[in-house]
Amino acid sequence: MAATYNWSYKPNVPNKYNVIIPITDDNVRPAGFAYIAPWGNDDTGNGSRQYPYRSFKYVYDNTSSFTICILGSGVYREDTINDAKLGWSLIGDGNVIMDGTTKQYWGLSGLFASNIFNITFKNYIIGITGFYTNNYVDCKFIDIPKPFSGSNSEGNTFSGLKNTLIKNANDLYFNYRATSGADYIKNCTIINSNITVNNFYIESYEQLQNVIFYNCRIKFQNAIPKAIGCLFYDCEISIDNGTTYKLYTDIADLEADIAILYPTEPKGLFNCLIADPKFNNLTIDDYTLAIDSPAKNLSYFGTYVGAYSITKALGVKSDVALSSFDNDSAVNLNISDNSLTLIDVDEIASIVTKPIDNTMGREIQKLHTFGFNADRNGEYVDSTADLSTTVLNAGESLNPTTPYLVEIGSITYGSNVYNAGQRFTSSPAGGTFTTSTEGALREIIEAPARENVEGRFSDGALTTVDNTGSIEELAWYFVESDSVSYNGNEYPIGSFLKVLVGITSFTGSGLLRKVFSDSDTYFFFEINQKPTSNNVGNSRTGDILKGNGDKDFDRTGENVFPISKKFIQLKYTIQVDNLTP
Repeated sequence: MAATYNWSYKPNVPNKYNVIIPITDDNVRPAGFAYIAPWGNDDTGNGSRQYPYRSFKYVYDNTSSFTICILGSGVYREDTINDAKLGWSLIGDGNVIMDGTTKQYWGLSGLFASNIFNITFKNYIIGITGFYTNNYVDCKFIDIPKPFSGSNSEGNTFSGLKNTLIKNANDLYFNYRATSGADYIKNCTIINSNITVNNFYIESYEQLQNVIFYNCRIKFQNAIPKAIGCLFYDCEISIDNGTTYKLYTDIADLEADIAILYPTEPKGLFNCLIADPKFNNLTIDDYTLAIDSPAKNLSYFGTYVGAYSITKALGVKSDVALSSFDNDSAVNLNISDNSLTLIDVDEIASIVTKPIDNTMGREIQKLHTFGFNADRNGEYVDSTADLSTTVLNAGESLNPTTPYLVEIGSITYGSNVYNAGQRFTSSPAGGTFTTSTEGALREIIEAPARENVEGRFSDGALTTVDNTGSIEELAWYFVESDSVSYNGNEYPIGSFLKVLVGITSFTGSGLLRKVFSDSDTYFFFEINQKPTSNNVGNSRTGDILKGNGDKDFDRTGENVFPISKKFIQLKYTIQVDNLTP
């Protein structure tokens, strides 16, 4: 039985959070797990991949045993969770948003050894009162209107923040009281927030690790924590329990003031900076770091500081020389700066990136995601599914040319039968539907992501070409040394050029290495998972046979290999009919 949604977290498939789901049929809930989705149903669902529940609170209130909840992409508006239960974990599968605009409070109390992975919290008052091993990994906290708070007499323990973005949080409170590594704040980016860092008695504990503070007001309370590899920019800082705040512009001044106030303090700042982190694009909340960001030297190999890995961000530009994409490859797309728009909204569109340099040969952890603005019948910028609160029953009129989800049962519309979990778009006439199984619909207000991502990888040709040789039409080449002149343009070392039809020679002293031919195959990969492949000869060095986004990908583990090729090229396809999850 096939699942109705392409869940990234599937049975017996290793993932970055080391959560292994037991094998069951798609209509059977795995023991210790529950699937939840905006299109699920708390009354008729059973927590399986095919029949998920609708809300985390329902599962929490009706299950007493240890449960790992996997939440499908979408917007959730949950009520307060504020009971002491052990060992609960939430994993966002895709783009999962907990929206507190109408709920206001999200409380987690006494959740020992709980984990929250890959979830965005917006407009919530966050209450945290558990101890030691609460972990928030790959999360976002956006527009938190009131303090992170709790009622525990020993303080509000907000622990284990890792790879997390916090923006516009009022009175954020970090409280350290554990004696192990559970409470550290690591690889986080904190923007426009008011923070109290409360320090207790742990002298050797590295409480702040590789954190970027940008335009924040920070109060160090009781003492100075041990901070390693942190970057501060445009921050007012108090080191005397909030009596005075000072805008520091030089790390040496901050360190000197700390030395005066805490002359015997064994903790303090180590390898920290006050500098502009150089985010790629603040105006669109892109907090990836530019290649020349000073933050890159604060962490291991310079590959991960703050909430995002350092990379070359994909940027759409009408100027071909500045674009990260091969603009000539665009199908059914108008291209302008920072924007792609569909020419025909009823047709599939696609575009290919220029090759991406990974000449260090590091294992590729995640493929670039790319958001598309379009109407609600296709892509939507936040890539989340949101459904109408109104259920439509048989005989009720459908809006013309509108996407719907069959929530329960099965329905007949026109001459087609649609089962629970399936989607369809109504005809221009609208009309009604019938059912013999109490089938019901919900209108899809916003569509979830529909981009298919394909990739091809290579280590390049074994030999290079100089200006006496011929280069292949429509192939991509990497300038390996010096520079070359081709078709009136200069290409420096480290750049890529695409060969035009009929122009197969170049000048200059540089050497070119072919990285992709026009006929090289693209393979499907899953956006939310580390890219892996099945290879020829069941060998890491063998040619790729299938990517882990292929429906026939072998996931048994015996023929699954990471990818560390030196050159990457991605192809994005935008599906506009909104029929396939």
